[in-house]
This record gives sequence, structure tokens and C-alpha cells, in this order.
Amino acid sequence: MYWDLLFLINLTVNYFILFITARLFRKQPGIPRLLFGAALGALTVLLLKLPLFPALILTMTAATPLIMIILTFWPLRRLELFILWCAVFLVSFLTGGAVLAL
Repeated sequence: MYWDLLFLINLTVNYFILFITARLFRKQPGIPRLLFGAALGALTVLLLKLPLFPALILTMTAATPLIMIILTFWPLRRLELFILWCAVFLVSFLTGGAVLAL
């Protein structure tokens, strides 16, 4: 797969995941912040295509949504951050399941 297509597809999917999460929790981060958070997630996917240590891959997989949420929805309290982190995973799983069902 081409790197630019991989980046653009992941940017789009990450944007919609963050957008749906923002709508569920009545947050209004704005389009630039949503794009910035989505771009971070898309860049991480490109990094995961490189040969890295397995422990680093697991750490990046768990930490990337957390950093995306911090960049998109800042300022947050710790409990709110944890709830949004769980919500991003939930929206991701539901979106993936819906796409597979089609």
C-alpha cells in the first residue's frame, strides 16, 4: 500500500472517530484540533509499519489514542480523560464492526 493513501485513509477514519466521540460527549473542539489529533494517529500508523520492538508497538497502540484525546479535547480532568479514552476505543470497535457487517 502507498504511504500517502495509508496516511489519508487513517486521517479520515481517525477524524470521524474523534468527531463521533466529541458529539457523544457534547464537546466542541473545532475542526483544526480534530484534524491535529487525527493526523497524530495517522502518523503513528505509519510508524507502526516500520520494524520496531514489540513492546514499543504495544505501548504506541495504547498511548496514541490517549495523546490524540489530550491534543483534541484539552483541558481535561483525569476522570474525563479516562472516560474519553474508553469512548474512543468503543467508537473504534463499533465503527470497525459496522464496516465489517457491510
